Amino acid sequence: MKKNVYQSISRAYDKNSEQALLYSSEFDKEHPGKLFTLVPKLILLTLLVLLLWASIAPVIEVTRANGKLVPSDSIVQIQHQSSAEVIEVKVGEGDLVEQGDVLFKLDPVLVASELSQLRARHAFLSIESERLHAIMERREPDFSAFEENYPVVVKHNSVVFNSQKTVALSKINGLKSKVKQKQHEQEYLKEQLKVEQNQLASIDEKVAMIKELKDSGSQSRLSLIQASQERDDMLSKISNVVGRIAAVGQQVMEAEHEIAETYAAVDEKATMRLATIESERHELSQTLARTEHSFKNLVVRSPIKGFVTGLTIDAVGEVVTPGATLVEIIPYDSVVLAEAKVDTQDISALKLGQDVNVKVTAFDFSQHGMVTGKLQRVSKNSFQDEDGQPYFKANILLDEQWVGAEGNRLLPGMVVQADILSGEKSVIQYLLKPLRLASQRAFTEK
Repeated sequence: MKKNVYQSISRAYDKNSEQALLYSSEFDKEHPGKLFTLVPKLILLTLLVLLLWASIAPVIEVTRANGKLVPSDSIVQIQHQSSAEVIEVKVGEGDLVEQGDVLFKLDPVLVASELSQLRARHAFLSIESERLHAIMERREPDFSAFEENYPVVVKHNSVVFNSQKTVALSKINGLKSKVKQKQHEQEYLKEQLKVEQNQLASIDEKVAMIKELKDSGSQSRLSLIQASQERDDMLSKISNVVGRIAAVGQQVMEAEHEIAETYAAVDEKATMRLATIESERHELSQTLARTEHSFKNLVVRSPIKGFVTGLTIDAVGEVVTPGATLVEIIPYDSVVLAEAKVDTQDISALKLGQDVNVKVTAFDFSQHGMVTGKLQRVSKNSFQDEDGQPYFKANILLDEQWVGAEGNRLLPGMVVQADILSGEKSVIQYLLKPLRLASQRAFTEK
């Protein structure tokens, strides 16, 4: 049955083919040459239509750039200024926290130990400072404020003070005794000088009297010579006493100068040490204040409402590094921008306000779609990446703060691919671009 059907179909097909060939032959006889002229016209018309379409149909130009999401406002960094062990972690990456919510709880043991050491060091420096001030002010030190909590340090500094005082006073008292002795000697010589000056006056009167008597013949020339010799001897004695007075005075001045130098040396040494102490105490006071603040804030709380990001502590038992950032909080009302790195060769095509399609790699594009936005700012200067390649920064203001559903919130640090719609050109312009570039470069190579 099937074979008969196939044979019937075959006979019908052959019959139709014969009729078609017969009709074509008859058409050629009635209209000779028309078929050959119609085909080129159809081809030409088709080419004209394609050319018209190519000159009108637009091709969107896209500048692609990779980048990441950044916050428009400053991120709040949460730090702790002392070393402490984490005993409880209350938040996770991306969590929404209210102002005052607990982020971490820290063990007080390490902070308390550090605080105790800092206070002891500060007290030690304060006690030493009081000792040095007492030396410079020539008084006894007052350690009463530290005697109860730091008796060993007070005792040590008292011993050092007494030792320094004994050494300094031993030398100074010896010099003062020498000064007093020389001053007494100087007074004695001055009294002796007065006596000898009085004696010289008497001798001068005697010489004058003998001279008058000699002139009258009552005294011999020998008597005058003897009186004059006596006068010269007295002048010599007076000169000797005057010289001794000057020498003793010089010795007094030298001893007093040595006393002043001894005091100056003690004061200079104390001043230099005080400068070091005060500098260290100033730095220590700041560290102590931070540590006391840390001790009072072992329960770390969020200062603002926002989203948790950059979480560096995620396990109990980790030890906090002093001054290190524990977590970052993005303000709740802060918006994120896309910051893209644009190649220097593409920068001329960018204009502010251009539409941008942003794909976030953290969310599957086929499921969640993309975020639209506009080009907000382009850096005026170029930067260099890790490989030394230059690029420009382009900030993109996003139309939404999520991808797809509102639960897929955008967070700083997410990697993005930005397609900047930088213009459009016709299909024919796009196709002719290589030819135009080739013609511009023709006959210009060496």
